[in-house]
Formats: sequence, structure tokens, C-alpha cells
Amino acid sequence: GKTVNDLKAAINMQVNKLKQTRISQAELERVKSQVMADDVYQKDSVFYQAMQIGMLETIGVDWRIGDEYVANIKAVTPEQIQSVAKKYFVDDTLSVGELVPLPMYGQPSMALSGANNVH
Repeated sequence: GKTVNDLKAAINMQVNKLKQTRISQAELERVKSQVMADDVYQKDSVFYQAMQIGMLETIGVDWRIGDEYVANIKAVTPEQIQSVAKKYFVDDTLSVGELVPLPMYGQPSMALSGANNVH
């Protein structure tokens, strides 16, 4: 297994890579294709369509904006991804949470050490 610090270091490495190096157009196109395919498959579900309309209306956005999703995904550029990574992925706003499973019935509780990871 890996520790929380191992995971944090691996995530930080990937985020820093996004900040310093633009992703390739080929990688971006692959991800766009996956996102757009997921959107098409989800629209096959009446439940998903209702959930999407309800979610958008709940946050005060007209449900028709969902029709622009694919066009907006297609418009994303490597430069935009790098810019967003630099703007929002900063250590000052980093939050780390550790989920500790409940003990099995009849087993003693684990000592909570999450406070050691709060920064």
C-alpha cells in the first residue's frame, strides 16, 4: 500500500507537470473523445437527462445550456488547461482529506491521525 504522503506527492507531481508543460494535442483529443462519448452514452438514459436538467436548474442555469456542453469541450485548448492549472492548483488552497474506514464489528477502532495531515 501507499501512504497519504505518497499519494499527495504523486498528485503534486502530475499537477506540476500540467503547470509547466502543455499537454499534447493528441492527448487532449483523446480525452475530449472520451468525454464526448460519455456524454452521448449518458443521454441514452432518461434518468441521466432528468438529473442533468434538474442539476442545472437547481444551480440557476437554464437547462438548455447542457446542449452546449460538447461544443464547449471541443473548444478547450492545451493553453487553457495549463492556465487553469496555474491559477487554481496552488498550495495555498490545497486541502487534503483522509478517509478512514470504520472498524469491523468487534474490532478496536484505529487511532485517528488525520490531524497530522492538515496543512
